[in-house]
Amino acid sequence: MLAFISDANILIDVEVGGLMAPMFSLGYQFAVPDVLYFEELAEHHAHWRDMGLIVQSLPAEGVARVAFKAMQEQGRRLPWELVEKMLKRC
Repeated sequence: MLAFISDANILIDVEVGGLMAPMFSLGYQFAVPDVLYFEELAEHHAHWRDMGLIVQSLPAEGVARVAFKAMQEQGRRLPWELVEKMLKRC
């Protein structure tokens, strides 16, 4: 099973708690978006890749879906049709 982590603070807190090695021994795969890795993690946490962290590209539609879902969770509304129109302009 793949767990896709989109917040660097989650992994940083796991490391501060001394739980990185146990986390990677659970039998799950852990991945982060490439943008998150290169902008926030690569400089100080590149060793996580050696432990098994996967860095994945997320296409524009995937980014839009995540943003759309986050807005929904926060109670804000944005019609998916508007998101699709915005993607066509990219």
